[in-house]
Amino acid sequence: MAVIFRGVGICFSLAGTLAVAACSSQAPQQAKTEMQEMPQHDFTEDQRRTYPGLQVGDSFRFDSPDVVWRVTGVKDDRVIMVSETGARQVRPRNPLLPNVEWENKTYGQGKRLISNLQGEMFPLEVGNQMTFTSTVDTDKPPYAWEYDWSCKVASQQKVTVPAGEFDTFKVDCKRREQEVISLYYAPKVGYAVRFDNSNPKSGAVNSNMLVGYQRGDTVVGQIVPSNMKMEKKPEMVKKPAATQKQAIMPKPEVKPATEPKENKMAMAPAGGGYVIHLESYKHPENLEPSWTQLQKKYRTELQGLGHMGKRVDIPGKGVYTRLLAGPISDHKQAERLCRQIKAGGHYCAVMKR
Repeated sequence: MAVIFRGVGICFSLAGTLAVAACSSQAPQQAKTEMQEMPQHDFTEDQRRTYPGLQVGDSFRFDSPDVVWRVTGVKDDRVIMVSETGARQVRPRNPLLPNVEWENKTYGQGKRLISNLQGEMFPLEVGNQMTFTSTVDTDKPPYAWEYDWSCKVASQQKVTVPAGEFDTFKVDCKRREQEVISLYYAPKVGYAVRFDNSNPKSGAVNSNMLVGYQRGDTVVGQIVPSNMKMEKKPEMVKKPAATQKQAIMPKPEVKPATEPKENKMAMAPAGGGYVIHLESYKHPENLEPSWTQLQKKYRTELQGLGHMGKRVDIPGKGVYTRLLAGPISDHKQAERLCRQIKAGGHYCAVMKR
């Protein structure tokens, strides 16, 4: 199901697949896949140069898990998609950027801020590169994280998946050598037809492939999952007439939630001029539980450090709260600490206090 980036406890996808719900830790399904250098191609020049013009009704089915994503809305620079299971995602028109919103039973609700975008992949050409920062905020642990990603068009390849044979551009994306995602984008389809998610440390590779799709009146492959069942509409049950007046229970008093006081922390007032930035949150109430989790995961690295929340207003994006840990005596010590935390797969950046 297109490219899935696994972050801290959750994943996100590129090229229009949702996402978080589709992340699978199971071994890839065995399917015949043949690749070779591509002397000719099956797409037009316009398809290579521009973003796909997805429309309401366009659908894409993948095999791991077996799920269909259908376009239900297109507004401004956003494409809204839902699955037959009720999951939902919103993604940019650029098919090589990850989704910016999602909602599903497994991972709850989440949003992503894409910033510091540099470079351009379209028109697609071998050697094109782009980098961006992904800042995620969710309603489930670990609540928020931030990673820097880099992507490159590595080659042109002909790929055979269950939906057929397609000419593709192979795009490799990575974050600090933690994992490598190979996305095979087919301009003819306007979508990724395969992705490989590789973990360099373990050597494990998870693959997801296109089974079928529909673009307008064109249908290719199998678009309806074999396990999809028609849902029966629930029968309406009339409530019996009340025989006596029901007692009206007073509504409980709901106290408005108070926003955490800025800089309410355990950080010592003196002792160093530097801090390390660990996470950012759209909802500041997630700061304390996230700090508790980070202390458990990085017990040695964060021992003796306090923490604080710092509000930052990003023009056009809104207000975020940064989780900062410190104080740290000098810049070299802070950089060394960040390297240790990054080695564990977490974001870290040194900042002046």
